[in-house]
Amino acid sequence: MRRLTALAADVSTVMIIACSSSTAPSTTVAAKITVLAGAGQSDTIQATLPALLTVQVSGSGATGVIVQFVSADSTGAYVSPAGSLSAPTSFLADTSDATGKASARVALGTHAGKSRIIIRVPTLSLVDTATFMVTPGAAANLTIAPQDTTVYVGGAFAVRAALVDRFGNARTDPVTIGHPQGPIVLAGGDTVRAQTSGLASVLATVGSLVDTLRFTVVPTGRLAAIAASGIVRFNLDGSGYQQLTPASGYERWSPSGERIVYALGYWLQSVDTTGLASLLGPEPPGGVYDQFPQYSRDGQWVYFSRYDGASVNTLWRVAATGQGTPQNVSTSQDAYAPSPSPDGSQLVYVRHVNDEATLTILTLATGAVDSLTVSGTVPVWAPTGNLIAFVNADAGSSLYLVKSDGTGQRQIGTPGAVYGYVEDWSPDGQWIVAENQSAGYFEVVNVSSNLVLPLRYTRGLTQPIWRP
Repeated sequence: MRRLTALAADVSTVMIIACSSSTAPSTTVAAKITVLAGAGQSDTIQATLPALLTVQVSGSGATGVIVQFVSADSTGAYVSPAGSLSAPTSFLADTSDATGKASARVALGTHAGKSRIIIRVPTLSLVDTATFMVTPGAAANLTIAPQDTTVYVGGAFAVRAALVDRFGNARTDPVTIGHPQGPIVLAGGDTVRAQTSGLASVLATVGSLVDTLRFTVVPTGRLAAIAASGIVRFNLDGSGYQQLTPASGYERWSPSGERIVYALGYWLQSVDTTGLASLLGPEPPGGVYDQFPQYSRDGQWVYFSRYDGASVNTLWRVAATGQGTPQNVSTSQDAYAPSPSPDGSQLVYVRHVNDEATLTILTLATGAVDSLTVSGTVPVWAPTGNLIAFVNADAGSSLYLVKSDGTGQRQIGTPGAVYGYVEDWSPDGQWIVAENQSAGYFEVVNVSSNLVLPLRYTRGLTQPIWRP
């Protein structure tokens, strides 16, 4: 019995030993990034934030790993080592310490708004983001718009003013609009209303910062001109821009305002306001150029000059419908650029006398010719009355007026400016539009007061004509 008992005890012992030698399965803790401090700070542009951006990598493999701090915005926020005064950059790599922590110093950039620093642990495939708020810096400049704008008499527009820091970030400081000058009134707040034609301005003010908005008040009208793309039309305030045809040449409106006649190469064409173009009259003989077309005021005829290719210019007309045979209206062999009088009985044109371009009057019924002894190019008779506008080449290509009897010659427009050879009248005969080539844009000039209104939006255009 004793032997069996001992055997049983040994078996029990073996079982106990076997149970105590078993090993429990190990567990792996998932790694993660926790932002401990520094995120959510706010300061002005280019400020260095007081609190370090500190993160902790926890879980398996969290210590001694590379933690990357990367700028997410090119002008928003930058990083530098926590214990260094080195210049901030868009990338920093730090190694997590024994507790899994890593830090970076954050300096804000030049762009106001939300900015982000991306935090990466590449070996653990971890990514997180810290966000900061960048606010505008000190006021540096005041901007006001729309600059050099053009508005109709009776029109109104809102002045847009903004205060910005040295990098153009907008501030929210209130801007005062006041000190109206010229033919305008402030219609409450930032709204300006134009009363009569003229030059006007208002001031925008914030503390010691002041900016001026200058603009032009113009009469109602519609122009056409030549652009690089062809003949275009637009309202006098710059709105309603439309290309009529890719072709271009010396052009004039019909009295109805429904068509424009222009010289294209050898012959004349016309285009309507939808852009539909057609040949005006029969094609001229070979080597002959038809130039400088202009409608009679009653719309029945188109007068033009014909160049035969051998230094001979003569005056002609063709029915505005394009039907029939063109008629020679002058036997002079040195005449070009005709412009009919309001009643259609006379033409003013340019005649070369002793190698000088001289304005000349032709009476159609009698063929009588009367030199005005005035040097000028491409004259345009006013729609009413007896005034003729022209450019005086002998006076530095200045803009001039003269009466049809040769008296009352006077200069108008900007003194000293060089004008292009095409100018035109408003339907009421009160204004002239002309190209100030010295300034590079069109001007509208009042013939009575010589008030000059610049149309700065017309840069790049040439040969302005006014729709009747």
